[in-house]
Amino acid sequence: MAQNKILLRQTEHFNNIPEEFIPALPEPGKVVVFQLKEAIFDPVGGKNGGPITKYPADWQFPIVSRFKNPKTGEWISIALLSREDKDGRPVVEGEDREVLSWRPNDTGGYFRITSGNNMTHDAMYQYLMLCSDIEGNDLTDEMRDPSRTVTIRLIDYEKQAQRDLEAQNLRWEAVKMALNMTPQQVKEVSYLLGNGKDMKEAQVLASVRGFAETQPELFLEYLKDVNSPLKARIAQAMDLGIVQLDTVAKKLRWSDGTKREIMSLTSFEPADIQSEYAERCQEAEFLKVVDAAIADQIKKKEAPAKPTNAAAKK
Repeated sequence: MAQNKILLRQTEHFNNIPEEFIPALPEPGKVVVFQLKEAIFDPVGGKNGGPITKYPADWQFPIVSRFKNPKTGEWISIALLSREDKDGRPVVEGEDREVLSWRPNDTGGYFRITSGNNMTHDAMYQYLMLCSDIEGNDLTDEMRDPSRTVTIRLIDYEKQAQRDLEAQNLRWEAVKMALNMTPQQVKEVSYLLGNGKDMKEAQVLASVRGFAETQPELFLEYLKDVNSPLKARIAQAMDLGIVQLDTVAKKLRWSDGTKREIMSLTSFEPADIQSEYAERCQEAEFLKVVDAAIADQIKKKEAPAKPTNAAAKK
């Protein structure tokens, strides 16, 4: 319980924080790292004309912030202060002022707090974990003051390592599934990616596997989407010239001499057309008549050309 003790100076207007929101201090000796987000990349300003990331020479921590109590809706004002003046404004003096003085360019943009080393730093840690100007701290989006500008991020190496591990696992899962896809699945994902009939088999496979590796989450969504075959079918039909867009009337039509209407469209974006087509296919009659006809036309287009009489005689 001692870890949840408020270390910030409490005054009439500041740091009256409900116990449930008081940040617990990290284990003694643990180093907590914050990084200033404001930086300028100079490609030639470094040593021997090399690249360097520059930070402001001096930086003043925001000494006043607030967060919302999600249970009551009340805004709770917090401050890094030595005392409150007669007008209710925070005043920073002496050692507190020294702690708040930071030269980011001398530290590579990092500010480190070692838990348990200094009472003032521990209090500062509690403040920063509740400050709306800090990214990655204890505040949820609901608690954060939207009027504040996020200027500093908390770097949690353990959480970052966990996120990296989860991303690696997701990528490996996607690549594994890509390696075991059926030819039909490869073709469907390829059309969903916007590839066309002119791509060679090796190009298609490389494109799909590359997609699985670089965008694993979206790749897995494609495979799990029960409508992906329908979306891929209309994309292929458009690529093969079986259907066409009527941009004036905002219709999808057959490309034969009749130019019969297939369906109305709300957008000409390929993904939107595919989604609208899949939605129409939920209608039994449309699926039975239109989708079946499109599938039949695709099958005819993909069928190997029959040899001519002259070629057969040879």
